[in-house]
Amino acid sequence: MSRIHVITDAATGKITQIPYTAEEEAAADLANQPPPSAVKAEAARRIDLIMKDYEQRNALALGQEMVLTYGPDATKWPADKRATLSAMMGKWAAIKAVRVRSNDIEAMKPIPADFTDDEHWQ
Repeated sequence: MSRIHVITDAATGKITQIPYTAEEEAAADLANQPPPSAVKAEAARRIDLIMKDYEQRNALALGQEMVLTYGPDATKWPADKRATLSAMMGKWAAIKAVRVRSNDIEAMKPIPADFTDDEHWQ
């Protein structure tokens, strides 16, 4: 995007257009970018699609219960609990990927206006 300064001479009415410098363009882009909090909110929305908050809490509670009951070696857990653990770990991996992408997007200068587009989250 090319921005210009428009200067009007008060005495003559003459209009002069001066292109922004590269530094002015960068500053304007940063001033108009979405805030990092908006990126965090989009990440939270995407995480919620993978695993709701209550599901995350339930998974943590189940893991803690299994460790306290059967020990940290998941091979000693009941088969149905091991299957649940496996499914949860797949979801955790997807959640961690969303968090990594969120951090990457927040670090962009500027943050893209279309940061909610799936292409930024892949």
